[in-house]
Order: sequence, then structure tokens, then C-alpha cells
Amino acid sequence: MRKLLSMAVLVCALAASGSARTQTPAEFTDQQLESFVVAALAVDELIREWNPRIQGAENAEQAAQLREQANAQLVEAITRTEGITLEEYQEIGRTARDDPALAARINDIYEAKAGD
Repeated sequence: MRKLLSMAVLVCALAASGSARTQTPAEFTDQQLESFVVAALAVDELIREWNPRIQGAENAEQAAQLREQANAQLVEAITRTEGITLEEYQEIGRTARDDPALAARINDIYEAKAGD
């Protein structure tokens, strides 16, 4: 799960949301967190797909172009996920990074989904 959460936090940096409202962890619903996990799983898959391409780039310019394409697909994967917006995804990721209780809730949902 730590890897999943790390990937999720990585995506938080994709598009800086300047005016995100702040929720306390208790305010995130189970549905929001389930959607977060679904989106994070899709993001993780895309990162595993894109990392070798980016690392294999011939030069820094090509790597930057590939990162831009990858970021667009990551954002699209999040926005296609039902029940969560990009801003909510980013907010949950930021909060979970600093809040062990929220990270544990996310981990529980992840483990339940992995068991399906």
C-alpha cells in the first residue's frame, strides 16, 4: 500500500490546485476514499507503463514530452473515475501523506478491493 499511496501522492503534484478547500480526514466519505483507491490503482498502472518509456528517452526534451503525455493520461484516468474529482483526489492524497489515520483508512479499502 505504501507504494500505492506514494504513487497517489506523486499525482497530487501533477496539477497544482491553488485553492483547494481543506477537509479533515473524518470528512472524507468512504465513497470518496473508495473512488480514490480505484483512481490510484489506475494511476499506478499508468505509471508502471510510462516509467520505462520516460527512462528510455533519448534526451531530456523527449523525456519532458513523454512526461507531459503521461501526466495527461494520469489526469484523465482520475477524472474518468466515478465519484471523485481531480481536486478531491489531490486533497485526499495530500492529507493522507500527513495523516496516518487517513492513510490507514485508505489502506483498509485497498486491501478489501485487492481481496475481491
